[in-house]
Amino acid sequence: MSGGTLSSDFEMLKAHLLDILRAHEGMRVFSPREDGSTQEMVLLPRAALKVLDAAEEYRMKGPSHFSKVVDLVEKMDNYEMMVTGRVLQEILVQAGLAEAHHRLRAFNKSVSQEKQEIRNVEDSSIVSFKGTFEKMLQTGKTPQQIREAMINQKIELVLTAHPTEAQRRSALKKHEEMLQQMKVHDGKDQLTPGQLQELNEKIRAIQWSCWRTNTVRRTRPTPEGEARNGMLVIEDTVWKAVPEHYRRLDRCLKRIGAEGLPQECSILKMSSWMGGDRDGNPNVTWKVTEQVVTLLRWRIVELYYREVDELLYELSMTGEVSQEMKDEVERVSSMWAISVSGQKVCRPDARSGVHWNFHTGVAADEPYRRLLMAIRRRCYRTKASMEAKYLGMPIDEDFEQEVLTSSEELTRPLEIMYRSLIENGDEIVANGRLLDLIRRVRTFGISMACLDVRQESDRHAEVLDTLTEFLGLGKFTTWRKRRRSASGWWRRSTTLWRRSSRGPTRPSPSCQRRPWVPT
Repeated sequence: MSGGTLSSDFEMLKAHLLDILRAHEGMRVFSPREDGSTQEMVLLPRAALKVLDAAEEYRMKGPSHFSKVVDLVEKMDNYEMMVTGRVLQEILVQAGLAEAHHRLRAFNKSVSQEKQEIRNVEDSSIVSFKGTFEKMLQTGKTPQQIREAMINQKIELVLTAHPTEAQRRSALKKHEEMLQQMKVHDGKDQLTPGQLQELNEKIRAIQWSCWRTNTVRRTRPTPEGEARNGMLVIEDTVWKAVPEHYRRLDRCLKRIGAEGLPQECSILKMSSWMGGDRDGNPNVTWKVTEQVVTLLRWRIVELYYREVDELLYELSMTGEVSQEMKDEVERVSSMWAISVSGQKVCRPDARSGVHWNFHTGVAADEPYRRLLMAIRRRCYRTKASMEAKYLGMPIDEDFEQEVLTSSEELTRPLEIMYRSLIENGDEIVANGRLLDLIRRVRTFGISMACLDVRQESDRHAEVLDTLTEFLGLGKFTTWRKRRRSASGWWRRSTTLWRRSSRGPTRPSPSCQRRPWVPT
């Protein structure tokens, strides 16, 4: 690996960017006006390139050449100044990408060291599990104490949407692709000349695509749009990082003589305000929250479906399984039509959707695949039901019976398979993709993120007043503090259904409807 440095990465990216910009000097495009008409414009004026050349001369030769930059800028018209600013902005973006890549490279190099030297146990710059555990051992902690501390640790990552966030998902996706290409560039010494040329062309293509894209969001995103942006972050980053995080913990715990984390351990939890933050935002209604929850459930079950599809290839084992595995396979066998002896089982019927893999069923002597087929079917039917609900269409009654309503409905069969594999000597398989999926389900649940519904205090008071008056308990806002905090009055809310037809008052329409947020 050639590694590379921050400065060399930045110079490489800047050189590629300026090369493609100079290659398109004077190119004319048609730009839309606000009134709907179009105007012909020069994509990159010559004046912008002159300023860049003068700036490079100033950087190389010193302050005495800065006056040339000033003279060129003073002669520019508004459009030329705008384009020049855009070029400088893109150069800064390239610098940011180079720095982000270099930070990751430096971190990986630090972690890859066989033993990290701990000179000061109070050093707060130690950021790896390896270094942190070594530091804890030096302070007198035992490996078992460290493991217990990790098991008991709870981290909730909360995604919020900031109103000043102006970057579009299109730009963020391109930047992520650029970082992936830079990882490949680190190993350029191992590439053939043709592969290196292809890599450079990919980098320039991404840069040109960024240049030709309006990178600033011109309209304020809707609450659902904010939630979609959050899903992009989860899918592109957190989804991959969660199993890696747990695997690193397992390796470092075993390195100090402790066991890895148990499969039921759940350290991380994803939460989100997007689609549920109503505090001062009248656009986030109960219907918007319901739509966002439905969308999140639709998307996460699609990700689970893909993982289960991959597991169908991996867990092809036959032979002995645990008793609870046998019982579970027998329990789900009623989901499928009875097969003739010698034929495949778990054959998807006409209402099971179109599946690319194992569309004709699996062999009867493959118990793990039989259970995975049942999980895949529930994932498919959950996705179809959420799609219908999002579109305002009726949900199929047969499908609704198999909709996943809690994360335990997924983790239970997955953990049964995990324990069966461990019991029968297949630990190396159990601790692979299957364990990754179990940990993902425990992190993301069946709604990708736990939606935090935030509401201003006046609205809370209105709802509670309506509820307590409906129960004949008076106004909640007039109660003393001790009575408000008591739990006895809340238990009386179970009478709401029985009294709903004869109560003295009914909840106001604005306080009636609220979406159900699954766990």
